[in-house]
Amino acid sequence: MTPIRRIAFIGNSLPRRCGIATFTTDLQQAISNSRPKPETCIVAMTDHGQAYDYPSSVALQIGDDDLEDYLRAADFLNAGRFDTVCLQHEFGIFGGDAGAHILVLLLRLTMPVVTTFHTVLAEPTIAQRAVMVRIAEISSKVVVMAKKGRELLRSVYQVPDDKIEVIAHGIPDIAFVGPEAAKAKLGFGGKSVVLTFGLLSPNKGIENVLKALPLILAEFPEVVYIVLGATHPNLIAAEGEVYRHKLEALAKELGVSATTDNRKAVRGANIVLLGVKPQVVGDVLKEIKPELGKDTLVISVAASVPTAYIEQRLGEKVAVIRAMPNTCSIVGTGMAGICKGAHASAEHLEIAKALFDAVGRTVVVDEKNMDAVTGLSASGPAFAYIILESLAEAGVKVGLPRDDRLKYLRGSHPLTMSEPAEELRVHGHGDIGGEDPPRNRLGLLARTRDAEEPAEELEVIGRIGERHFCAALGKPGDAAFAFALDRIADERDDVREFNLAFERGGDRSDLRFDDG
Repeated sequence: MTPIRRIAFIGNSLPRRCGIATFTTDLQQAISNSRPKPETCIVAMTDHGQAYDYPSSVALQIGDDDLEDYLRAADFLNAGRFDTVCLQHEFGIFGGDAGAHILVLLLRLTMPVVTTFHTVLAEPTIAQRAVMVRIAEISSKVVVMAKKGRELLRSVYQVPDDKIEVIAHGIPDIAFVGPEAAKAKLGFGGKSVVLTFGLLSPNKGIENVLKALPLILAEFPEVVYIVLGATHPNLIAAEGEVYRHKLEALAKELGVSATTDNRKAVRGANIVLLGVKPQVVGDVLKEIKPELGKDTLVISVAASVPTAYIEQRLGEKVAVIRAMPNTCSIVGTGMAGICKGAHASAEHLEIAKALFDAVGRTVVVDEKNMDAVTGLSASGPAFAYIILESLAEAGVKVGLPRDDRLKYLRGSHPLTMSEPAEELRVHGHGDIGGEDPPRNRLGLLARTRDAEEPAEELEVIGRIGERHFCAALGKPGDAAFAFALDRIADERDDVREFNLAFERGGDRSDLRFDDG
């Protein structure tokens, strides 16, 4: 075997403050001190608008959004006759859609590439998966730090098993000491400590843990949640310590100071919301089964996991509801499909429906259609978001200010969801006109946009709840009108009355309609 004498590492580097920078620097130093001592260097990724006082081990730096830098780096590595390039891959450190700029560099290299994937997503976007698959194809070997990473590379990204190596992350070699002494020294003696450590940023779910703590503390008052770490430097540069102050304010508001024990989390619960990845459902069910009572309702949002699978593992005729909400629930406009298992009742369905109605709308479907609901409702909006995001980024590239890029897409969602007026069937009556006493009666019937009468005589301004709409009526005929009205964005079956204001030539009449 030809000895490897020159190795180049591509990734972040100290003094940039992030986990990948620390990892890449430590790895480069450890290998450079190994025997026989190879010659090593780092090609450092530099984030936009930043500058770092890199050490001599950094031979070249790449501006993350500068394609020319990627090309220059490839030429540098080829000219330097490096035996191997070791790529440290993490989302967010390379430019382009899902970090695609790094492919420009890798495709020009003439030596083998070994890639360490620091994050392997179970549910990547189309762009993320495409980039990961291409990097794996280019690489002679790929490294992950856990067996789960190997499983995901095989199942989600179809990477051949013989190309994958699992090398555990590792920790400093120090003597093991039981936690109680350390907890006592820090003032947490007798407490159950939950710890989040590392650079703080909004994508780590810390807010979610804080919001969950009041419920947990009600049953386990000995729990202490510690958030330890500095705010991520990129966040500091963008907004200072705003995020840290928000966390502090939230903790103070909630009066909390959370458990990682699943059994403790569900103990005594009437309703258990099972929000875990499909591949770990079996293990979680086995763990929590002893804590579930015969009256417990389990609501599962695990994609593609049938109710029968959950029932089989829990036994005792546990009531199971399967649900699939979507991303739009974050802003209160979600659409969830739900179905019940063999032991769930209509009352259980209503409980689940009320839960998901709080963040949008809910429909009850037959379980045989749940996979289709998952594909259309859960995954479908993600494809629309990708298209809209691409359009927005294209606007930036042709000169629009980045902060304004989404303003020009507003309204696209409501327009996409609008439907013809035949979806609305409203019959009403009321007084119109200025006669005293009024004697003209109005009958309303919604027609399609192709209504026979042209919309030219009368404007209608209406309201259902807080939603306003505007339509036009055709010419009057025997006090009856037919009009074309686009479907109101959020009309509901339980709406039985609404208000209309008719305006003609400055005269206004207010009417109230009901289902009579």
